[in-house]
Amino acid sequence: MAIFLTPSAAYGCINLLSIVEQQELDSQQLVSLNFGPVSTRTIVDHAASLDWVSVNAKGCFVVTERGKVCLNLSHTKSQLRFLLKEYFLKRSDPWLQLAKRGRLHALLQSPPEILQLFHEAGLADDLDRETIDFWDGLAAMLRSEEDKKNLETGRIGEKLSVLFESKRTGFEPKWMALESNQYGYDVLTRVSSANEMPLKIETKCSLASVSSAKFHLTKFEWQTAERSNNYNFHIWSVSEQAAMLAILTVAEVAPHIPINQNGGFWETVEIPFGLFDFNPIPNIISTFTDA
Repeated sequence: MAIFLTPSAAYGCINLLSIVEQQELDSQQLVSLNFGPVSTRTIVDHAASLDWVSVNAKGCFVVTERGKVCLNLSHTKSQLRFLLKEYFLKRSDPWLQLAKRGRLHALLQSPPEILQLFHEAGLADDLDRETIDFWDGLAAMLRSEEDKKNLETGRIGEKLSVLFESKRTGFEPKWMALESNQYGYDVLTRVSSANEMPLKIETKCSLASVSSAKFHLTKFEWQTAERSNNYNFHIWSVSEQAAMLAILTVAEVAPHIPINQNGGFWETVEIPFGLFDFNPIPNIISTFTDA
């Protein structure tokens, strides 16, 4: 799509759908419409590029099936989210690649007009499931199939740790991995309900059984763990019926970390789940499903 999206053009596209849905208009009739600071031609070009409107046999504009999906969304915020997703599907802007590293990176480098739309759509701050799905979906557009599956599984573990820590401490932890994958940990919580010292948590998750599952730890994650005063690993084994959790300290993981020698340097290590003791976490799967 050659034309650049602005907030005025985004709202104009949504308004155009409502108008065209109510009555069939030809191009001359459309020109007479007023969409504020953005020209009617720009609005129509955007809507056509998104495949939201088309011209029928009578030469009149009609709303397409994709346009009706947007039109049927109940809130403007949801419509803006849908529009942004459709828009990005047709773009190859270099800054979009940063979405693979996390929301924060995309927000910092996005054009001002797009950043404003992110805020107005609630995508810059919200943590609801729809928001998480949007950012994960955007990252997935840029990833391989294997990366997509790993991201989905990783998000399950992160979400479970957020829920677990919220219940354990009585305070809402920060979901750091949603903002960026460059912190070296996924969740920032506190030591306990009475101790507000920060506790960093790196989560690892597998849908396989404890006996067969393995997790990968990067050198950067390990260095972050070693340099932190309080750092735990949450290792999750998850099925549809239950979740098993091993909470590990840095000292418990240390014996399984490689040593650089003979001029070689390790970058990632694979560690079997079966080396550690796991405990079932009752009711967390139902809570996770409802969240």
